[in-house]
Amino acid sequence: MQINNAGSNAYSYKPLAEASDEDLIEVVTTNTLGLMICCREAIKMMLNQPRGGHIFNIDGAGSDGRPTPRYHISI
Repeated sequence: MQINNAGSNAYSYKPLAEASDEDLIEVVTTNTLGLMICCREAIKMMLNQPRGGHIFNIDGAGSDGRPTPRYHISI
């Protein structure tokens, strides 16, 4: 089983128009590329197991009560 719950919202406290290229690259790299790499490696292992496996991609953004209105952009 693989559970992915890592994420970044580097620019969550400022408007998108004020986000730097570095802010956006961090979000996309962590949330999209990071997720894809983890899934790829998990799939490689699961293909060699008799019963395969399961991958769960979950989102904990906002779980502490803080709103994350721009987070969905990278999901």
